[in-house]
Amino acid sequence: MIGEAKEKDSFFLELPSKLFPEDFHMVKDHPLVDVHCHLTDPSYTNDIDHLMKQCELFGLKRVVTNGLCPTSNRGVLTLARKYPMIVPATGIYPLQGIHHHIPINHPLKPESFSVSEEIGWIEEQASQGVICAVGECGLDGYHFGDNYLTEQIEVFERLINIALTYDLPLIVHSRKCEKKVMTILAKHRVLKAIFHCYMGKTKLAIQGAEEYGWYFSMPAIAPKHSGFCRLMTSLPVDQILTETDSPYLPYQGGIRNDPRQVAYSVVTLAYLRGWSLAKTSEKIWQNYCRIIPDNS
Repeated sequence: MIGEAKEKDSFFLELPSKLFPEDFHMVKDHPLVDVHCHLTDPSYTNDIDHLMKQCELFGLKRVVTNGLCPTSNRGVLTLARKYPMIVPATGIYPLQGIHHHIPINHPLKPESFSVSEEIGWIEEQASQGVICAVGECGLDGYHFGDNYLTEQIEVFERLINIALTYDLPLIVHSRKCEKKVMTILAKHRVLKAIFHCYMGKTKLAIQGAEEYGWYFSMPAIAPKHSGFCRLMTSLPVDQILTETDSPYLPYQGGIRNDPRQVAYSVVTLAYLRGWSLAKTSEKIWQNYCRIIPDNS
């Protein structure tokens, strides 16, 4: 047990000490929630059992694992059946939805599949109550600009319809398309949406949170990013969640991210709001249960 404690505490050694309160290391004593990660990534294949045990020891209560394509969607359901902590979300990543336009040698390496058939499969899971959210889904303007956005929008709107039909939240990707995504959600009168790693204008986020009740999840890199810090201080407190986007976006570059790093977001929010870690983690848990009701 002593060795395990050291392993957990060493997780925080690289943090800038001036940013965090003295009891930072005690965050593991409070329940944590990661609303967006990708535990089906091949980098977890060999140690997923160990990682889940470490997450439980660390205080993770719920980990929403998002699918991107047929392979990862089915992997999400497999993980959720095995680990009670994991909450399943299935979707189609924006660029996976236009995979036929992406060169086979592109770094994204999209999977080739029938988008219509996969949307039908996602609807089947939603109708059976198997999934707790639809995602990851949305629009991406980072890689190809406005090219292929019409097709991305078509896929996104079909997934929106599934979420609305079965009263499920959407977990939304909006990189370089934040305003377009918000316009589409507003058009469809979507009230249950979580903006994952939102990097658009703070004013737009506040408007979305106040007018539609949309949520915004803060990644582990939040302490290093002024935009996320502004969101944490400006958004309504009831609309803030935490995420990691594991295995991507680690607080410290060059290592694999995992759900434990959600602690960086929790402590940053506590510091910026002047709250205790207990109050912060409890508020995030309450927010989570409001958008994804916990039936355990």
